[in-house]
Amino acid sequence: MLKLSVEERLFNRVDKNGPIPEYRPELGPCWVWTGCLSQAGYGFIRAFGKCCYTHIVAYKLKRGDYPSGLELDHLCRNTVCCNPDHLDPVTHEENVRRGLLPGVVAARTEATSCRRGHKFTESNTRIRTTTNGKTYRQCWECIKQSSRDAWRRKNSTDVAM
Repeated sequence: MLKLSVEERLFNRVDKNGPIPEYRPELGPCWVWTGCLSQAGYGFIRAFGKCCYTHIVAYKLKRGDYPSGLELDHLCRNTVCCNPDHLDPVTHEENVRRGLLPGVVAARTEATSCRRGHKFTESNTRIRTTTNGKTYRQCWECIKQSSRDAWRRKNSTDVAM
């Protein structure tokens, strides 16, 4: 019995004439995995002694390893695509930031003002950094209002009996 290599097993189940991503046509056609899919919609195959996602195997076979701590972002937004030219090694944070989750899309498109409607401008925005290095914006108008409210509560003459 002839044993096929990982590369042969992978590319025997890849259709290299897949769809061209509508919003990124310059990438060219997706290489669509036609085999088994995970519940999350990613192709998988047994390779290197374990079950692996097909896009990772294809990337490693065609381009080599990518730095530890990074993950592959599908630029084409097609989870069954194995085309190494459609994959970009990025941090998890960048991968999420590029994603299409509703909260991420909202943060990219609608965050021109705070939750109370004050516009984020250079003079009305305070940039804060958390202990884990993530940044977020605060509206100076809301900060001032919170301080005034706290002062009023502290100095209130109303005493509960």
